[in-house]
Amino acid sequence: MGKFLSALLALAAGIVIGSLAGPAPAAAETIKIAHSTWVGYGPLYIARDKGIFKKNGVDVELVLMEDPKERFPTLMADKIQMISSTVDTALLYLKNRDDFQYVVAIDDSNGGDGIVANKDITSIKDLKGKKVAVNEGSVSEFYLNVLLDRAGLKESDLNIVNMTAMDAGTAFVTKRVDAAVTWEPALTKGKTAPHGHLLVDSSSTPGLITDVIIIKSSWVKAHPKDVAAIVKSWEEAVAYYEAHPDESIAIMAKGVGG
Repeated sequence: MGKFLSALLALAAGIVIGSLAGPAPAAAETIKIAHSTWVGYGPLYIARDKGIFKKNGVDVELVLMEDPKERFPTLMADKIQMISSTVDTALLYLKNRDDFQYVVAIDDSNGGDGIVANKDITSIKDLKGKKVAVNEGSVSEFYLNVLLDRAGLKESDLNIVNMTAMDAGTAFVTKRVDAAVTWEPALTKGKTAPHGHLLVDSSSTPGLITDVIIIKSSWVKAHPKDVAAIVKSWEEAVAYYEAHPDESIAIMAKGVGG
């Protein structure tokens, strides 16, 4: 199994569903939520732009950080308060099993993640020896390792080029790599390139990639009302999207691209 699968099995107990009960919250502060460019985080922008966060009593700043190797150390340094990310990625950055809690699951990737490749690459096995762009330490590497394991390959069988998911997509479109592990909107740009096609996407691996809002356990205990307000705001933002899809898509596209 790949190193990400091993980490997932070894640390699976490290993420705990957050309890919203606890001591009285500390003084109000701006809550910074960091995320990468990913369409699944779009409702955060609905909550911000439609005043849902403010209505529920929280001041939120959304911070774009593409690389998890930047997001998680920044969280541990208390420079941000929350991260929108996948469960598997969070497990890699645990030092103690109770460092983090996730408080709400926000999406499950069903075709939004995938691998784009040159048209002569028609199977995962064909990636052997090829130059493949992937963000090491991210869900993209985890996803790649799962697929390689199923095909009887390892990362060492590939020529790995480390770059963020968005940069990976650009590198493929500009023919600097043979394949890229990425997500939307870069996935669509890659598979519609003249030399490219979609090799595989996450619709074939249901339940594998799940995004959650991750918070330090100590912060959850100190700010239970703020945590509850964030969860409530997320749910209201999703409901707003369902009631006003055209307006919401415009807000989300502006916020996260695509």
